[in-house]
Amino acid sequence: MSIREILDAYVKEKYGIDPEILPFSKEVDGVYRHPDTGKCFAVFIVKERSAYGCPVPEKWSL
Repeated sequence: MSIREILDAYVKEKYGIDPEILPFSKEVDGVYRHPDTGKCFAVFIVKERSAYGCPVPEKWSL
């Protein structure tokens, strides 16, 4: 199970909301909006550690 699938399952179980996939984002990004107000309450962006300048051991992957 990927990180994205784990996060989606948690939010679905806890709040009953599916992610909104924005047209300009990648499949690994998800925006969660409150159903009544439409305001975002969570944004999950999955990035490689190297994008943040962190060393990435070869055995790690998303």
